[in-house]
Amino acid sequence: MLIHLSLLSFLLASASGRGLIPPSSPITLPLRVLPRDANAPPTVSGITPVKISSDRQTYFAVLQTGAISFRVALDTASADLWVVGSTCSSSSCAAVPRYPLAFDSSTFEAVNNNATVFQASYADGTVASGFVAKESVRLANVTLPGQAFAIVTDSNVTMLDDVSGILGLGFPRLSSISRSVADSMPFFPSLAQQGILDYPLFGLSLTNDESGSLTLGAIDPTIVTNVSQIGWNKVVEFSPVGSESNASSYLHWATPLSGFSVNGKHISPLPTYPKVTANASLALFDIGFSGIFGPYQDVDRLFDQINGARLVDDGQWAIPCDTVVPLSFTFGQQTYTLEPTDYLIGPASGNPEIVWHGRGPCLPVQTVSIGNLVVPSSGRFTQSSAMGSMQKSPHSSDFML
Repeated sequence: MLIHLSLLSFLLASASGRGLIPPSSPITLPLRVLPRDANAPPTVSGITPVKISSDRQTYFAVLQTGAISFRVALDTASADLWVVGSTCSSSSCAAVPRYPLAFDSSTFEAVNNNATVFQASYADGTVASGFVAKESVRLANVTLPGQAFAIVTDSNVTMLDDVSGILGLGFPRLSSISRSVADSMPFFPSLAQQGILDYPLFGLSLTNDESGSLTLGAIDPTIVTNVSQIGWNKVVEFSPVGSESNASSYLHWATPLSGFSVNGKHISPLPTYPKVTANASLALFDIGFSGIFGPYQDVDRLFDQINGARLVDDGQWAIPCDTVVPLSFTFGQQTYTLEPTDYLIGPASGNPEIVWHGRGPCLPVQTVSIGNLVVPSSGRFTQSSAMGSMQKSPHSSDFML
């Protein structure tokens, strides 16, 4: 699965705030290239526009549930698809389009008479709850019938620009629906597992305007014009926790963070994950959240290199608006440089000379996470990831940056 990200921000924490322990040594899966079955159904790929929200915090695309189209925020750190339903009375639901439960959709399927509870919580403390159902879902010209999704009846998730829900693009271990409904998979893993796509990958190109894109089963050729632009990075595996004895080892779109630099000065991250041979620092890619989160020792050393930057009471860093200091982050062999216009959020309250950027951790955290804050002012910063079918993918589960 591929993700093109032209804007990313660093989050040095897991979305759940729970410590994650990677295996002591990497697991290498065998790769076999098999001929396509001539009698198999034809595969597809598609592309759809992606737009940044008016508050510049999230990105959204349009998908169809049944015959009705909705805007949904994209999130790589969760795995469930949900839209608000017509019975949602929360203030955050009132002004957005809602799935009409009274509408007799020919493709709607009730699950357990709409009694299977759905609950989701996010890193910013917001929550959504409702019930699970099934519906035909269409995105980027790709249709998946009978997809399990949630109809939300209560939520405090902030939704702007008529966005009606969230599409999680993470691994199945992050899905609460998969845990409550037998034989159900999140949207993208289901596409990959069923062999519907030309290739088991998706791509995200995120920009600071309306020129972004989401691709399924392919890469946007206007973004990646030559394979030499592609750099693969291993997805870190996380051992099953608690009752997850049969779970996949893949949990987050996370990859080793080799280092970062401020204004050209290299800083080695202080490792927070133990391994047999050496300790490691990880970066988690989360396009559904903005800001830099992480271990205090790394975040502090990063912003300490920016003249005039200061840590305020709520753990957020304030930076002078006129700073010219670039930040760089290295994954594998690739280094990506961000200018101030790429990583600054907006004016601090009561002081137009100061802008917000990143936060220190509210909870003990160990991982660097990359979200949707950073928008390069020139060029594109792309990230991609591959998932699933070893028959088609050059890597079983990798990032492409």
